[in-house]
Amino acid sequence: MNSEAIKPKVFTPNYAGQPLHNAADFGTVVPITEGNINLFDINRLEYIFETFLEDHGFDPKTDYIILAGHVILSFVLSKVITEKYSEQYDYINLLLFQSAKKEYMLRELYFRKE
Repeated sequence: MNSEAIKPKVFTPNYAGQPLHNAADFGTVVPITEGNINLFDINRLEYIFETFLEDHGFDPKTDYIILAGHVILSFVLSKVITEKYSEQYDYINLLLFQSAKKEYMLRELYFRKE
């Protein structure tokens, strides 16, 4: 049995060749989509994100989401995660790019419990 710890995953909504700087320092970078995608078929994007996260074992406790690229992608991905995980978990790990330092910074987004 391999005693090596499983590395966290860093999910990015879309990879189109952009530099990911230090994102790999947080875990294995996993693009959900790649290249040009149809931003106007929002329901399809939602389905793609839902199934991809399920199929690739997204774990809000250990994995990360990069908020980068087109705002529609980040919005739809955030919606999917909030709907699926907000009742079970207190927060998700976000990586936001800080251009002055040219690196991703960790931020926790807490789900509001009422």
